[in-house]
Amino acid sequence: MRWGRGGGSPGGLARWLSAGLWLWLWSVAPTLTRAAEKFPWRPRGDANGPSTATNLNRAVRPEGYSLVSTNGAWSLVNPAGIPFFSLGICCANPGLPRELYDPENPSYAAWRYYPNSLAWATNTRARLKSWGFNTLGGWSDAALLAPSDSANPAATNAGFRTALAAPSRTAALVVTNLVVRNGMGRYVLVTNPAPTNLVATLPAGTSNSTSRGTTNPVPMRSGLTNAWRTAQPTAFHLTPVLHLGAAAGAPWWDLWDTNNVQRLEATAREQMAPYRDHPGLIGYYSDNELGWWNAALWKSTLEQPPNSGQRQQLLRLVRESYTEDWGKMLEDFDVEGAADWSQLARGGMLYLRPGGEGVRIMRLFLGLVAERYYGLMRELIRRHDPRALFLGDRYPSFYYPEIAAVAGRHADVVSCNLNAQFADGTFLRSFLPALHLLSQRPVLVTEYYAAATTNQSGNRNSGAGFLVVPGQAERTAATRRTLHGLLRLPFVVGADWFQYSDEPQHGRDDGENFNFGLVDIHDQPYPELTGMFARLRPGELRWAGFPPLRDAGGGIPPAPPNPLGQFKPPTALTAWDRERGYLVPTSPTPVPTDLYAAWSPQALYLGLYSLDLLEGAYYRGPFIPKQDRAQLIVKVNGREIVRARLGANRDAIGSDPRVRIENSSGLGSNTANVAALEIPVKLLGAFGLQAGDSLLLSIELQTHARAYTVRWDGRYILTGPGPR
Repeated sequence: MRWGRGGGSPGGLARWLSAGLWLWLWSVAPTLTRAAEKFPWRPRGDANGPSTATNLNRAVRPEGYSLVSTNGAWSLVNPAGIPFFSLGICCANPGLPRELYDPENPSYAAWRYYPNSLAWATNTRARLKSWGFNTLGGWSDAALLAPSDSANPAATNAGFRTALAAPSRTAALVVTNLVVRNGMGRYVLVTNPAPTNLVATLPAGTSNSTSRGTTNPVPMRSGLTNAWRTAQPTAFHLTPVLHLGAAAGAPWWDLWDTNNVQRLEATAREQMAPYRDHPGLIGYYSDNELGWWNAALWKSTLEQPPNSGQRQQLLRLVRESYTEDWGKMLEDFDVEGAADWSQLARGGMLYLRPGGEGVRIMRLFLGLVAERYYGLMRELIRRHDPRALFLGDRYPSFYYPEIAAVAGRHADVVSCNLNAQFADGTFLRSFLPALHLLSQRPVLVTEYYAAATTNQSGNRNSGAGFLVVPGQAERTAATRRTLHGLLRLPFVVGADWFQYSDEPQHGRDDGENFNFGLVDIHDQPYPELTGMFARLRPGELRWAGFPPLRDAGGGIPPAPPNPLGQFKPPTALTAWDRERGYLVPTSPTPVPTDLYAAWSPQALYLGLYSLDLLEGAYYRGPFIPKQDRAQLIVKVNGREIVRARLGANRDAIGSDPRVRIENSSGLGSNTANVAALEIPVKLLGAFGLQAGDSLLLSIELQTHARAYTVRWDGRYILTGPGPR
């Protein structure tokens, strides 16, 4: 997850949220059925119906990029009909200009190492191509790196006259000078002595502002659109981030308010104009990490005035769900400020009642707002650039099933950041397959990353939530494992590394200070990492096929030494054989949830890793009550062994103290609920376990407030050590 960049939420919520199969909820199943009926599809909703699309050697496609599914494997296809895997880079830009550079907090700044922007662009373009990258991801300087020089007035040999500010991963940059911003995400700092008539010196279509300390630099059009109409194909594909919803407060502000819809329209027209007709444009991300926090969205909507369309939609859903029965509704909700439906229509708040089923209504509301948001985004993107693909809104390493299912009805691709959950660079086996199955769409991984304690920029990597390993060799190995894991998934069509350069030595304005770069703040590459990328050859790996993954159906493997040791992410469960020990769910998995099994002569071990976003705003009080915490129920050979309450940043509570339980979890931005159970053989009615033994397992996970249930049922054989 990324703090302080995507936004869109009220009250600074974006600063505290940094998180293969699923449950066919009765409310969502019709949506997915409709989506499945038109899968595979022609990406821009044309009238020609479903595409069989098996011949990839096509003629030039003037309408732009497309998607194709061949024998279940998805790929992006360029306008010439050539399939490719998008290997992207985020934040490929010259960094801070001289005027904003802070020598006490050194950061990447191209003017320190290059005589002009053309020299930087030429070298950076050559570097990225030699390292295998073919796409400019979010917050990259397409004006410098993508068009030809003749179509690129920003790349000059006269110095950094129009320098890029460092991307703050927000939709704007706070400065104390006059700033204008074009639609390419390029920040132009006008330094003293400034021209007397600024407007006369800017390209046609430019607007300006003289506000000091503004958080909303005024977008301008740089005149690149017309040049791109005749430009030759560029060195890179483009996938810009638009921040459309964030500009209109989506999903927090009333999405049924015509003023907000008009604001979305104006923002779309302005932000998309510079990219329209660029020959390398794949499509647009409508936003970045909106969050979609269920409790916060529910609460902020009920706090809106009575005439709010979004509030009226929520109350209509509640009244219809309980057939106007106030007493029945009170079984699930704790009402504040209202005694009946008429009073609630004028104001009041609904909190979850502990032990009730109200969370299911809250999830339905989440899907309702998502339907409005994604419908508007698709309409705006199609209207202002019919060639472009709608690439989703970049989930922050977590997604709700209801959101993903609705997104699949409107987006051509669903997109999500990816945190490697384990110290070796691997990630949850269920995370991306569940997203694909829910949406019935191919997937773009919009950020993946790894940092090392030993680095060339002096980054301390002192934040939380991101993979940090000791050295650059380990960082390279972890990244390789992440990439190879992604390339094994036939529905993943691209992945963007975050980011080109390391973060400032002492951190960005939000404190994030990680060694994420391909190059350090001194413009020196990390040779191990960049060498790995250069040797990757993702296309060859993709076309070699997709071998099936092993699982516990072939036998439960032995446990590692000290299987419950170092029980904090990302080290928790890392030493387990998580491929051979993976238990395949027998019920659809609604949220990313992995369950692993292992054994020793003395015990059976179970390892759980589930993602579940818990918010204090669900309840009148700030804590998650015991009866609404996640619950894991374990039965072996027909006997119930233990019930364990997990999560909510609390100690695990087990029904049998003889079962040792380790649990690491959190609230808000920490969506991970990681647990391991050590079940002594005595509780299994045995004197010891050995290879060849058979166990009948029946395990159930109920997530927070019983929103979703996942089951694992089957008979498993214990096996000896095998290849990892």
